[in-house]
Amino acid sequence: MGQAPGRSFSYMKKVYVTKLLLVWVLPILLLLFTWILFGCYYESNDDVAISQVIRGETALAPVADLHLYFHGLASVLATLYRIWPAIPWYGLLLYLLLYVSLVLVYQVLYDVLAGKVSVLSLACCLILIYWFAWQQTALLINFTRLPILLAGTGILYATSQRKHFFSLAVGLAVVMLGWCIRPSAAILGLLVAIPGAWWLAGYRAFLPVISAGAIMAVAAGVLALTYSRSENTRQRIDVGNAYYLDYALYQPQPVTAADSLGVLSVANWAFGDSTVVNEQLYEQSFRFDKDLFPKQRLPRKAMSTYYMVREHCVWFVFCL
Repeated sequence: MGQAPGRSFSYMKKVYVTKLLLVWVLPILLLLFTWILFGCYYESNDDVAISQVIRGETALAPVADLHLYFHGLASVLATLYRIWPAIPWYGLLLYLLLYVSLVLVYQVLYDVLAGKVSVLSLACCLILIYWFAWQQTALLINFTRLPILLAGTGILYATSQRKHFFSLAVGLAVVMLGWCIRPSAAILGLLVAIPGAWWLAGYRAFLPVISAGAIMAVAAGVLALTYSRSENTRQRIDVGNAYYLDYALYQPQPVTAADSLGVLSVANWAFGDSTVVNEQLYEQSFRFDKDLFPKQRLPRKAMSTYYMVREHCVWFVFCL
């Protein structure tokens, strides 16, 4: 026998309220909890510098085009800063997008776990996911980790909702928001999320993953075609900086005294003099040492990754 209409309505209302609380309200509460208990900060001076440039504090006016990052979004932020300069629009945008990434991953987990575990167990699972994967970013926001989260959660959501065109489009749009902030980080987020997408849908994850990759490739092609010569130069210098300073992939091999000065300037993050730090410096003074990397760099990166994972796993087991 079927359920009475009143009971059916009551059950649907309960499911709706539970989903609303877990997927939409819980992320807000967790972010507020982090803010109240620990505070919210920028992780690096890069975010401070970017916000100052867009705000117009270190330029004659708010800058609407950063060339390398925040494609399209910088224009929106610059406009908002012109209208309401006292409001921290840059930080608000980052935290709004962090909330979006949380909502998407919670929606995916809710769809997978609802009905299989109790509501309390599901809530505990969502809280632990936040604590181990999102809390650090909520505490120390930055424009590199956020696009990884956006691209990863966007592709997982698009995969789980692949049968619904609108939801698929929303997931891909979130992936592209991550790409707009920092393209290389979003590509990394997409690659990291592929195993999860395969777990959710098997070979059917092919469509959203390939679609996201194709859209990224087209967007990158459009940028490459519209970049000026100076913008292409800035991009190559930025890539060189990341390979040397962030990932330790390059080894300095200066040839002349001027090269040594340039290497020293890069090591101290002093990029202001283009006669010292330029594209030619990276071409002749920095090399990827294929013999040194597997012997020194790779083991160090592997060990640091191991210690980080071990620390998180210990805390995870302790919480359980």
